[in-house]
Amino acid sequence: MLRRSPPLLSPLSPLSQHLAPLSSLLPSPGSVLSPSPSDPGRLTPHTRCWRGVHGFEDDGRGAAAVLRPSCTAEVQSVLRYATAHRLPVIPQGGNTSLVGSAVPASPAAPSLVVCLGRLDKIHELDQTEAYLHCQAGAVLKDLQAAADDQGLHFPLSLGSEGSCQIGGNVATNAGGSYFERYGSISSNLLGLTAVLPSGEILDLHSTLSKSSAGPSLRSLFVGSEGTLGIVTDVCFKLHPAPASTELALFSVPSLSAASSLQALAASTCGGAVSALEIMDDRVLSLVSEQLPLPLPAPPSSYHVLVELHSHAASSARESIEALAAAALSGGAASDGVLASSGKEAAAIWGVREACGVAVNAFPVKFKYDFSLPLAKWEEIAAEARGRVEGEGGRVVTWGHLGDRNIHLNVVFDADSSRQEELAGLLEPFVYDFVEAAGGSISAEHGIGVCKAGRLDTVAGGGGERGVALLRQIKAAFDPLGIMNPGKLLQIE
Repeated sequence: MLRRSPPLLSPLSPLSQHLAPLSSLLPSPGSVLSPSPSDPGRLTPHTRCWRGVHGFEDDGRGAAAVLRPSCTAEVQSVLRYATAHRLPVIPQGGNTSLVGSAVPASPAAPSLVVCLGRLDKIHELDQTEAYLHCQAGAVLKDLQAAADDQGLHFPLSLGSEGSCQIGGNVATNAGGSYFERYGSISSNLLGLTAVLPSGEILDLHSTLSKSSAGPSLRSLFVGSEGTLGIVTDVCFKLHPAPASTELALFSVPSLSAASSLQALAASTCGGAVSALEIMDDRVLSLVSEQLPLPLPAPPSSYHVLVELHSHAASSARESIEALAAAALSGGAASDGVLASSGKEAAAIWGVREACGVAVNAFPVKFKYDFSLPLAKWEEIAAEARGRVEGEGGRVVTWGHLGDRNIHLNVVFDADSSRQEELAGLLEPFVYDFVEAAGGSISAEHGIGVCKAGRLDTVAGGGGERGVALLRQIKAAFDPLGIMNPGKLLQIE
């Protein structure tokens, strides 16, 4: 796998010397979790990613301490202290990253993992102006529920929404299932507050969506993965709650047919199209093997989920029925299932969401997240398949059809100790393929540690000159390089 180890920050002192001063800065019980030789592993949920691939096991010998501030002022104090002592700082939300963004990259330099889970308050939800202002540690599902309670709709939905935090979503410019209708984080973020490594507060809060007053500093933090500072507050645009929601799952014979179905959906249903998800037959086979879920559609090369949100009570049903009729008569789909109730719709979404769960059941797995022209999806899957089948690897794909975001996943029923060895079958091939096709090596998961050496290859990223400019921005915000070292960018 691609790795970039963080530079050692010097001079370094043992982490134990910093625990008492840090505890005085964060006096609430449980605010400082320190390593303990008598209790190794207690910090592992914060020093290792949930997949067990990135970060490291806590051995109790002082490679990291976990800090849990409860307000912006405490985050200020922590960052001032870290800057004064040149201690690496790892901002952490729900630790749901797939690329190691939220855990220390190496145990070589003692790190402060700053967990934002206590910053979980909703400051304000304005129904009239349709915005929600909250702290960065708020869990996405809680924000969705708060908006629903007021007859509004929070625009982001992710598979990890029960545990991911909104600050982490901002840090990776999360996309999710409803990108087709509502756009990404950057499309809905109105304002934010961030604490810089110096401890200064950068107040970029706004409740308005329109401004042409110079370049947007707010945008620099979107996708920055905690390398510029720590976002502590955010304000999001809300949308009207749909009066009617309808869902269908179509069996389609090819990617070309899937593209035709997308065009039909746009012409038949217009702006009501909110989700367009696609799954290949191989991932549904994996789901049926691993999980006791009934598959709601007959066998086919691909399956496309279409969800409509309408502001008229009956129009979504009329539109989905018109789409089904046009797709079946025109050959874009060979079969289809229209959900007749919320329970049936949830069951179909359950199959889509089970794709990642089925992959996670394997001891060795590689989860790639690319933006790629649709015409290239089968080619990259076929080439990857040819590289791994000799070792028993299986290649499955699914993703967000509307924005051409493919999740290419490769699983092996092999000992987990072979993860690095088997990575060599796929990397750097998959990244080189995406670069040559004019795609992006990260559509929504971020860069983290595993793609940090490839930013200059991203289409539209400016190449080496673009990366050089990003390094200058990093140096302006974080001249000592203490913020999330080893991730995304490093000062050279």
